[in-house]
Amino acid sequence: MLALGGLLTSAAVLALAALAVVFRSPNPPRWTTSYWAGELISVGLVTLFALGLAMLVAGAVGAYREGLQLVELGLLAAVLLAALLIWRSLGLRARFRAVATERSKPDGADARSAGPVATPSGPPAATEPPPSQPTPRVA
Repeated sequence: MLALGGLLTSAAVLALAALAVVFRSPNPPRWTTSYWAGELISVGLVTLFALGLAMLVAGAVGAYREGLQLVELGLLAAVLLAALLIWRSLGLRARFRAVATERSKPDGADARSAGPVATPSGPPAATEPPPSQPTPRVA
């Protein structure tokens, strides 16, 4: 139970990290722009994470009651080591830095198109008047 909980929790965290790079990229895939894509993915990842944590807690309670088994502990250590190696191989810090520098390019080009960004060149839009102030009343 401990190893399966660690596996599910690690999978949720790694999937969240990998998908964060995909969703934040300047040219994201077309499926990420749908309004329901983020909702489905976030609900799925939160569910997977919660289920993994619940299994970790249940495994810890079972290990406390029945005694710690070395096979379970070894499998949990292997799962956590594999998750750590995958995390390091993703290179998330470098990817986020690359996304941030690509987004902050001062050349005036839109990240999704090859041409410059259109800016309005007409007169400024009319602004709303300030809200009215309450007037004092004589009683």
